[in-house]
Amino acid sequence: MPALLGAALVVTVLAGCDSSTTGEPSRDPSSTSETRDESTDEGPSATYSVNDLCGLLSEDEVADLGAKAEPRDGYSISDGHPQCDWPGEEVGLTIGWSEGRNTSLVSLGPTTTITPTTVHGLKAVQSRDTNTIVLCQVLVDLPDGMIGSAVSLTLVGEGKYDECKIASDAMNIIIPKVTEK
Repeated sequence: MPALLGAALVVTVLAGCDSSTTGEPSRDPSSTSETRDESTDEGPSATYSVNDLCGLLSEDEVADLGAKAEPRDGYSISDGHPQCDWPGEEVGLTIGWSEGRNTSLVSLGPTTTITPTTVHGLKAVQSRDTNTIVLCQVLVDLPDGMIGSAVSLTLVGEGKYDECKIASDAMNIIIPKVTEK
């Protein structure tokens, strides 16, 4: 069975660093708080725990995206942001939340292509890195931070799937759910 490299790379741009992996939390992100600032039209603000992130996609949605795996919760080693991984046999999918960050912090590296976009009318970027493996992320600005999906393929999944399409499809499923809160 091929090793899933993407699960180990998880949402690198969300961390704002060159690499991150699933590990122990550096802070206690177990509580979820939601507030709405009625003075703005920016929509709901929230902090997403690992459990929240793992609940944003149903088992059927994950399977439709190609991951076909049980969720595995974790935290970025680099900065402790919560994330949920679905390390499938062909597709590795990660959903991450980085409080207080936004897409303007996404940096361009020598093997990274960044494309501005929108997801359901919200400012977003697509980041595609081809350094060691292809890792595509779609990162979306929310009022209190940035939520994103990261997708990589195993050797079995290469040629069968498009990483960036899956990352985009995942965010098109997730954003309506988080903006309805």
